[in-house]
Amino acid sequence: MESQAAATTVPKIHAAIMAVMSEIGAIEKKKKNEQQNFMFRGVGDAMAACQPLFVKHGLYLRPLSVRIDDTKENLDRDGKPRGTHSRQIIVYRATCAEDGSYVDSEATGEAIDFADKCAGKVASISFKTLIFQMFCIPDHNPENDPDSQSPGLEGQGKGEAKGKAEPKAEPKSDTKPKEQAKASAEKKPSPLKMLVAKLALAGKVEAADVLGWMTKQLKHEVKATKDLKDDEIETLTKTVDEILKEMK
Repeated sequence: MESQAAATTVPKIHAAIMAVMSEIGAIEKKKKNEQQNFMFRGVGDAMAACQPLFVKHGLYLRPLSVRIDDTKENLDRDGKPRGTHSRQIIVYRATCAEDGSYVDSEATGEAIDFADKCAGKVASISFKTLIFQMFCIPDHNPENDPDSQSPGLEGQGKGEAKGKAEPKAEPKSDTKPKEQAKASAEKKPSPLKMLVAKLALAGKVEAADVLGWMTKQLKHEVKATKDLKDDEIETLTKTVDEILKEMK
């Protein structure tokens, strides 16, 4: 008789999302808004980073519905109508092409336009927000946080000047080559994270299944993945690679 765990079909959408997360890495803010003088990550950056991984892991996103949260005329400094200000909430569905399993998420988009592009801008912004949040994509800049500013309190913080903030000069790096190599290696997924992602692809996404499988393979009890030794991770990775080959 099959065990209850083996007989249960696990939706593969979660494994697909985890696989993309394990490989995506950071997307830095390299584009500049010249009007407001700030750096940002564009929707094109998000698509370029995600599209190859979506194809690789059989994952796709599509919008399901749009809810208009607020749409009104945009007023200029003199109080005269100029353009449209719209905020919408869009529901997206992430689907695994292999078994059709999916998860739904919603993301907010807000934009101002002075012609007929407001809806398109909102869609782009909400899609970008969804990708960054769903796959937890960092930008390697801890200062870009909404809590770093308080509207109406400009100039009251320590060291703040009135008006636009002057860009900070980049400090010269005197990091040694070995330290730079170490920092670069830390950005890559660890062998343990890669192992867990591959186990998820093989259908072992429940914590009990993962630890039970590791215990059976290593022939000693594994209470937590953090306790695994490097050679044990390497052995388990080779085993799960063989399993994934057989599944293809």
